[in-house]
Amino acid sequence: MARGGLPDQYGLTQFHFHWSTSLNGSEHTVNGKHYDAEVHFVHVKKGYTFEQAKKIPAGIAVLAVFLKLGNGNAMANLETTLLQVAKKGAKVNIQNFQIGFKFSQQLPQLVSDFYRYEGSLTTPECNENVIWTILPDTYQFTLRQLNLLRAIQGPIPGKPLGSNVRPTQLLNGRKVIVHSCK
Repeated sequence: MARGGLPDQYGLTQFHFHWSTSLNGSEHTVNGKHYDAEVHFVHVKKGYTFEQAKKIPAGIAVLAVFLKLGNGNAMANLETTLLQVAKKGAKVNIQNFQIGFKFSQQLPQLVSDFYRYEGSLTTPECNENVIWTILPDTYQFTLRQLNLLRAIQGPIPGKPLGSNVRPTQLLNGRKVIVHSCK
């Protein structure tokens, strides 16, 4: 990930999902509207590990994508992997890790419309060194796929995680930049 106002080049290090037991599973909102779930594509500044990047200014850039329930297949082949990692301690061989994730095919190579702000990680330690880019477009996934996420085992054996969304935080004086070519 580079350009578009980013101060450096960033490489994808991981992605993860946020969801809820309700249909307010996004951690970000647009004009007060929540979405059913949200995917974070976490990038670190080139030349740094995640551990190093979370300690330096603008060390992490996250691309957030909203998900809404529908008939879309953005996560079609991810279902098999979700079933493999649903239980605590389950592992997937990275060499054989095929997510079949179609976001990369659906996301434009050049993003022209987005929201951007400087904030923090949404998971502990909540480091304040993240450049957030939120896409206004949504991608569809099915109720079955959402329920597979909800069924992932949490820290209590045999009990599903259910929800892993952090409540939306106040802006606290942060400026949100709206970039649009429309």
